Amino acid sequence: MSGFVNVCLEQHFSADGATSPEATALKAQLEQVEEQLQQKSQERERLRSRRERLEEELEDIEDGEPELLSQAREALENTPKDAENPAIQNWASKLGIPSKELVQELEQ
Repeated sequence: MSGFVNVCLEQHFSADGATSPEATALKAQLEQVEEQLQQKSQERERLRSRRERLEEELEDIEDGEPELLSQAREALENTPKDAENPAIQNWASKLGIPSKELVQELEQ
């Protein structure tokens, strides 16, 4: 009877492709690694999307600065070009640059 049970068990395991507890454990580990790879892949995609959004925002800011500088030139056209002038300081603050640098830009 024991031999018959062993033969049945061997046929059952060989039909499933699982030949031993070690193989079953390895398959479980493989499935776990595959799941981790999938999670990392999804995280990588989220990070790529975030990077693209940040790059677009930076590009928008960089593209917007010349327009803002143009507005500053127009608004400060008749203003004395002095770094201590409150109007110059205000526009420099909007542009995110030192007022001395804005004066140099306006004089060019």
